[in-house]
Amino acid sequence: MSSPTDEDWLEIHKKAWTDPAFRENLESDPTATLRAYGESVGKTYTQFVKMPPAPNEDLEKYVGDEYKAPPACC
Repeated sequence: MSSPTDEDWLEIHKKAWTDPAFRENLESDPTATLRAYGESVGKTYTQFVKMPPAPNEDLEKYVGDEYKAPPACC
């Protein structure tokens, strides 16, 4: 599997900031847009998001009504 590198993401973000059509496509269909972008720069992307394995603990304490996010530090 090939996923975009940090340098690739930098270029993707630059293109999204400077090309309104690319940004609109990226927002409406990110998978197809990133695949097409990869092809345009001679790369094949097959994975866009790296998901860690699910934790073995109860997620309710993280997403339940009682969970409070820590205050922002800055």
